[in-house]
Amino acid sequence: QLMSKEFASESHLKAYNLSGSRSGQIIFNNISFTITEGQCLKITGPNGSGKSTLLSILAGLIRPHSGSVSRSPFETQAIRYSGHKSGLKNALTIKENINFWRKIYGCNSDSVEEVTKNLSLQNVLNTYTGLLSEGVKKRASLAIVTIGHAPIWILDEPYASLDKENINLLDGLINIHLNKGGIVAFSSHQESQLPITTSIDMNLFTT
Repeated sequence: QLMSKEFASESHLKAYNLSGSRSGQIIFNNISFTITEGQCLKITGPNGSGKSTLLSILAGLIRPHSGSVSRSPFETQAIRYSGHKSGLKNALTIKENINFWRKIYGCNSDSVEEVTKNLSLQNVLNTYTGLLSEGVKKRASLAIVTIGHAPIWILDEPYASLDKENINLLDGLINIHLNKGGIVAFSSHQESQLPITTSIDMNLFTT
């Protein structure tokens, strides 16, 4: 399938001999990879092996113990990150949460309806987030990733709390992003229908 380019052809996410630490203890060493436009990285490994730490380093949220990360485009606005925590405020409705993040990202072009339609959130837009299931919160968190069409998506266990139907919806959304020349790095314990370009097993790098 040919790409319908939306992002710059020089887009990339590269790691050079990355080592990561937690509470002062090194948990993985010497991870290197390169993914470019339209490519997808999957990170696997048991709990505690450093998957979340690696993704946080790639997103620029924490510093590596050693090594470096190269991203293009370099700007923070080029990256969207979805972590274990949803980033949603329980006292706000889904719609209010989406609008909050639209303001954070300075995005006036994508309406709330556009952001949420691909993950079937239309029926809960005016419901307070704290009243919703973990699966719905997860979908809302993933919808926020799409705001502003950032080229690099970094997703920590994106399938957690999702049923098969919503996993298929998410895979469809990710495939559209990849087909436009976007880049995705994600962790998961589950099998995926995504076209994985590069795989990293954290077991091979733990100290």
